[in-house]
Amino acid sequence: MKKVQGMVTATSLMLLLGGIAGCTSQKKTTHKDQTSQTTSVKQKKTVKKAAKKAGHQKVTQQADTAKAETKAMDFAQIKQGAYQSLLGEWSEVAESGNRHDGKGNVWMEPMDHQLTVTPTEIKNEGASFSGNTLVDQNGDEGTLTFEEEKNILSASADVGAIAWNFNFYPAGVAMTTEDWGPDLPQQIDNAKDRLVIQTSNNSFTQVFQKDATTEQQTTAKQDHGMDLAQIQAGNYDSIKGEWQNGKGKRLTVKAGQIDFTDVDDQGHAAKLMGLKLDIPMLDDGKGAPKMVPYFEGTVPAYDQKLAVEHNPAEVMSLRSGMPGAVLYISFLIQGVAGDLQDLSQSELQQEKITAVETQNNATLVQKEDVYYRVK
Repeated sequence: MKKVQGMVTATSLMLLLGGIAGCTSQKKTTHKDQTSQTTSVKQKKTVKKAAKKAGHQKVTQQADTAKAETKAMDFAQIKQGAYQSLLGEWSEVAESGNRHDGKGNVWMEPMDHQLTVTPTEIKNEGASFSGNTLVDQNGDEGTLTFEEEKNILSASADVGAIAWNFNFYPAGVAMTTEDWGPDLPQQIDNAKDRLVIQTSNNSFTQVFQKDATTEQQTTAKQDHGMDLAQIQAGNYDSIKGEWQNGKGKRLTVKAGQIDFTDVDDQGHAAKLMGLKLDIPMLDDGKGAPKMVPYFEGTVPAYDQKLAVEHNPAEVMSLRSGMPGAVLYISFLIQGVAGDLQDLSQSELQQEKITAVETQNNATLVQKEDVYYRVK
């Protein structure tokens, strides 16, 4: 993707939107495609009225029995056509498209398009869907298929010659530059729920973001006990208990102390008291870090005084410098994945701790290295 040289005018955007209804020969594309591609018109699938009616009745029953309160994005419910976990106010924060001017896909100033979510329907100006049925602005229908990958739920359908994609990003799961280009708009907040809507017509893409109300933010804070402000001050009251990862390694948390059986994934037991780390196997006879060779001199084997780091913004890590690497102890609240991949929804909605010596990002670890509270 090339850098956008300037904002697209309102007139240009309306021309872009106008192409959605009139296009008859473009196929599904990704955001990185530099030019539109053509494909033969697919025969529109018909939906029997009786089946459609039964489907709507099933969705309504599911919606009636689901909990009404706001909660984390629930993929299982979404695939069944129940959208309680998406209820709230949504705002368009970014959009992009390909104007066929040699620049490829470019991000543009959003035009404040609307997205409405009810317990049984998701709708914007271009289309709406309920259950597995997508209806475009012309009343034509397509059947949605769902796929989960990297903590993201995708729903896709072909309506006539147009391919539609809906990508559900829960709060804490980042939209990456690898998928969306290096000039991803800064107003996209990875700490919030997002819905990305794409069509194959000019690769038009809209990013909608859920706005948390004060009540929702208070509820979310009450739903998880991990208090990052306390932790970065060396107080571990909010995470007291026993934690274990998929390798069977444990850590024990007390009010002002964490005991690790393996703090760096290198077999070193450790004790964290406040923000002071002690790794006995790497200490000298006086309890200070050993001096070890590094290039042409010597340096401490690790930093006992930990620094606080936020990378990405929703993840809080305690950092100890080591020769040629960094020891990270990271804390992730419910709904936040950081760089963790392939978490189930159950895993995503739990509090998590990681501890690793690495040259990479703080939470770029394997699933089995993630600690969850066991008691």
